[in-house]
Amino acid sequence: MTRGELWWVDLGVPFGMEKIANKLIVILFIAAILVFINACPEPEDYDDLLDPYTYDARFRIFPNAPGSGILTYPWGSGTDNYFDKNAPVSYWNGKRHNHKYPDLFRFANGSKVNNIADWEERRKEIFNILQYYMHGRMPSIDPSVLEITWNDSANTCTINLRHIPSGRTAVFNVTHTPPAGAVANAKDKIILFGVGQNPTGRDSSWGTATLETSWAGSESSRSGTCTTLYGLSPSALDTPSINMQYSWVMSIILTVIEQGGLNGYYNPEKVGVYGFSRWGKAAMCIGAFAESRKGNQIGFTFIGSAGAGGPSIERWINQLGFKEHKEDPLPINKKGAANNNDLKGITWYLQEIENNNGNNATYYDWGTWVTGRIAYEVVRGWTDSTPGIPAGSHIYNDYTKGFTRNPGPPNSWGQIQTMAQARSETPGWFSARFGQFSDLHDGLRADRNSSHGLLCTMPFDSYFITALIAPRIVFYEEGYNTMRNNPESQWVNWLICDEIYQMYAKELNQPLIIWRNAIKFYDIPHTRITQQDQDESALVNAIYSSSQPDNKFRTPPFPVDDPRYRWDFDRIDWGRPGHPTIAERVRRMRESPVPVKAMDWNGLLDNPVPF
Repeated sequence: MTRGELWWVDLGVPFGMEKIANKLIVILFIAAILVFINACPEPEDYDDLLDPYTYDARFRIFPNAPGSGILTYPWGSGTDNYFDKNAPVSYWNGKRHNHKYPDLFRFANGSKVNNIADWEERRKEIFNILQYYMHGRMPSIDPSVLEITWNDSANTCTINLRHIPSGRTAVFNVTHTPPAGAVANAKDKIILFGVGQNPTGRDSSWGTATLETSWAGSESSRSGTCTTLYGLSPSALDTPSINMQYSWVMSIILTVIEQGGLNGYYNPEKVGVYGFSRWGKAAMCIGAFAESRKGNQIGFTFIGSAGAGGPSIERWINQLGFKEHKEDPLPINKKGAANNNDLKGITWYLQEIENNNGNNATYYDWGTWVTGRIAYEVVRGWTDSTPGIPAGSHIYNDYTKGFTRNPGPPNSWGQIQTMAQARSETPGWFSARFGQFSDLHDGLRADRNSSHGLLCTMPFDSYFITALIAPRIVFYEEGYNTMRNNPESQWVNWLICDEIYQMYAKELNQPLIIWRNAIKFYDIPHTRITQQDQDESALVNAIYSSSQPDNKFRTPPFPVDDPRYRWDFDRIDWGRPGHPTIAERVRRMRESPVPVKAMDWNGLLDNPVPF
């Protein structure tokens, strides 16, 4: 007998079985290696190994577009401009339920985005898609169409507009508060515009100004300064939404700033915009679409508690707790959620991650000053008895010590506003054409205040808008207790758009780029607290000084691997170039043989760290 055979006999293995035992060891060793590989991120050339994407040509934006190649989109009308060849809304309504999350990284003709150069072309395509279907066409500020003159008097800049084809005129008076020490014509200061309000309380080295809503038009009808100046019918399908009109206004102001207006104090590349609630939707649209004559865009965008029509994703209705998360609420090619009685809500758990130097924050909540917690995060909040947790899932109750159930009645997180409801509440937030998309889930009563369901036939979703902001600075700000704003879906919007920031950071070898995509939720209702002013200032100042901001700006407010999210993430079956799909990466974290840290700020879905 060999020494190895004697070793097996010493261990009690019957004589003659030692070879089988050796084979068993080899098999177990290989299995262990496979488990380890499965827990690790995929190689960067993933697309060369396997393409799990199942592209459906039925959902091409331009059904008559060429079958191959990457499209470009010249501005204006003409036979070569696919903007004018978008399929009518009736085409999409006829396709019925489209519950898969539309792919950011596929061109309308089916071609894949492979790098930043491709993405810049895809961005132009998305720019046109959203104008055609959702927000109407941005009125031209080209010198051949609009004459812009301005004059500074103290800290007020009077902007005179003349529509050249018609001779119609309009005037804006932009009053700004410059920081101490601002030097005329130095063009070196930061300025923050607040939609409908003066954004005071930020860093004292910033200038501030109000973007007056009267400069655009009416939220209810789209009529006003912009439509009158250009001679547009407020009810026409391509007339810009009020949010696109705000973007038009900001495009003019950016042009004036780059020409030296507002006393030449401000750097046109460091102009920011903030909005809260309805004006948070406006800020997001401005960040995506506003552009000066020389191509300057908004440098940083603060989206405050904006909800539907803002960063809330229409197709993400997990918060409603459809059938206690035991069924997919929006299955592929089926109707899914239809009855309000099936909406059971969801339970979250919170843990404090920051307490504002030991002091609770005081905020104004609809007529009452309230003291409450300000900076909490939701972490793995489930046990084996939590509704919707399938058998075999990792149970994280051992990791929830120090966590508390978010207080409130059981149905506190079973109500959301969707765009199906928002377009009815305030039609001017969107273009008239957007009103043509069918609500195939009408009667679901997603917000419990009306019969509305959601718009699942549209060939895009809200993350298409925030994708246009990338790779510039964007900050998603929300309160956990702003239940109607669907905070979970806003986090998923941030997570999806992070694919773009990660792509830029990798290809340009500039890792700090990912910090331009920031998120932070607070333990507050639909309101704002002073801590947010401080956070906004700290984030932007760090990025503009080429420093890494605090980790809190990229700490995901929800756990990616919560089993209750499995239905939704499985429908995000795409990802950035060279990586597995988002669905695959999340599934791998959910099914990891050991619990992984799904809250990592660096890499997020790509480099899960074991506990």
